[in-house]
Amino acid sequence: MAFDQRAERSTSRYQKARAAFLSNPDNALCVSCKSKGFTVAARELDHKVPVKDAPDRFWDQDNWQGLCKGCHEAKTAREARNESDEVAKWREYVEGTSA
Repeated sequence: MAFDQRAERSTSRYQKARAAFLSNPDNALCVSCKSKGFTVAARELDHKVPVKDAPDRFWDQDNWQGLCKGCHEAKTAREARNESDEVAKWREYVEGTSA
């Protein structure tokens, strides 16, 4: 049976782990915004390596990062297009967007 990440995310175990991770001062800011010099609160728990590619790393906190909603949506869109970071940077430069 395939790993059901939606079901796993609805568990109290996940909700508590997510809240604890994002409330830690080391994880409280969006890592993407922070790398660009902005201070934006992280509201989304993101898996650096997508769960679809590595379901065994769902609970691996070394694979977690905090992102703001906009950065999380942009990263998810890039992953859906199978777009590399380099192509995404090029797209942002050319189009003036961060899709």
